[in-house]
Amino acid sequence: MPLIAKNLEMALAKFMDLKSSTFDKFPETAADAIEAIVDAVDKYASAVTPPSTAASSAKSAMKAKMQGLGDDEDGQKKMEDGIMEYAKVLATGMAPNTGQAPPAPLNLSPVAKMGENKGESADIAKQISTLVDVYFKTGLAIPPSGPAIPWT
Repeated sequence: MPLIAKNLEMALAKFMDLKSSTFDKFPETAADAIEAIVDAVDKYASAVTPPSTAASSAKSAMKAKMQGLGDDEDGQKKMEDGIMEYAKVLATGMAPNTGQAPPAPLNLSPVAKMGENKGESADIAKQISTLVDVYFKTGLAIPPSGPAIPWT
């Protein structure tokens, strides 16, 4: 199954958007928020094509990078770093191809601006999913012979 931005958007709405039909509950603690974000990204990104056997390791690496989320003002950076770490580890499991994580850094500053301006949760979830989807789709798998395969 390929990368589908709408799947990430719906997974984020499950804990971000009270108005969403998929809403379950808001995270009660920072640890709950980290877990929810990591689970949403993993649900989306573990479907990457070409497939990767490293999704479980990528999930653990992302969770480790996001520790301390909510403890300071640098939540955007922790989330960016966590998602980029997920992609980096995911790339290692694309044998026989050589995976290459997306080359440019992920920039979630448009999302931070939406939050600062009290944007709607649905719009924030959609913006996160769009930015993450565009980012992931710049990753590549380099086969032993032939052209590079973009992540889809």
